[in-house]
Amino acid sequence: MARLVQKKEDDYKIIRKEARSALIQLASDDYYHNIIIEEGLVRVPLVGSAAYKAFRPLPHSWPSFPDGSEIQRSACPSKYGATELLLGLSVNEKQTKPDCAKVSAMIGRSNQQFLARVGAIELDDEGKDQSGSEKNDLYTILPWIDGVARLVLILGLEDVSAIKKAARAIGDASVNEHMCTSFKEAGAVKPLLQLLKHSDAPVREAAAYALEKLSASSIVCQKIKAEGGLEMLIDIVKDPNTAVKQLEKVLRFMLTFFF
Repeated sequence: MARLVQKKEDDYKIIRKEARSALIQLASDDYYHNIIIEEGLVRVPLVGSAAYKAFRPLPHSWPSFPDGSEIQRSACPSKYGATELLLGLSVNEKQTKPDCAKVSAMIGRSNQQFLARVGAIELDDEGKDQSGSEKNDLYTILPWIDGVARLVLILGLEDVSAIKKAARAIGDASVNEHMCTSFKEAGAVKPLLQLLKHSDAPVREAAAYALEKLSASSIVCQKIKAEGGLEMLIDIVKDPNTAVKQLEKVLRFMLTFFF
């Protein structure tokens, strides 16, 4: 079924829909959820098209990778004047060789931001065929490149419920090194750290859960440290207003840095 979902030919449209529905049902079980991820798919919460209206792409600037790392400027700008618009022309191939993870993150971000801009990222009737599901508990299944990028994009929205769902979904999907580093390359670490100080307690708990799961990867731990995450965690522990539930998650998370 995983292969059927990833087929893009029009002839498979109905089959894709049925396979996706079956996988969504299976993904409610942790065992099958992990298998689905191993097959290259990610379960993504449906948050409603209205939530994406708050999406605002960053102002035009020199291109960067989704995780925030800069792309070295080429000494030979495009003679067509597209150096800062076409990412491929702005990379000096002799000095900058993005690995597959960065390329995948760039593709996923471009795909999802384009869909958000044109209002086609999520259709309101997308979850209507999930009979028996509550309106607040609907999902879709996406190939991992798009699924990872979609979840990171949702973290930047204004809808509190959507943010919480995305953070928890990131934690649930972080079951292996590949997924952890994929979220890191997609730029999930920085917004998750910022969400630890969100005014909504469930959002803070969901962000702590996601970071705890992501920190199983030593590469992600290095990124968290580079973003000043350790100092932020210490401040949260010292804060007398930190809820006990969040404090427990943060402390478990911090153990990964010291042991």
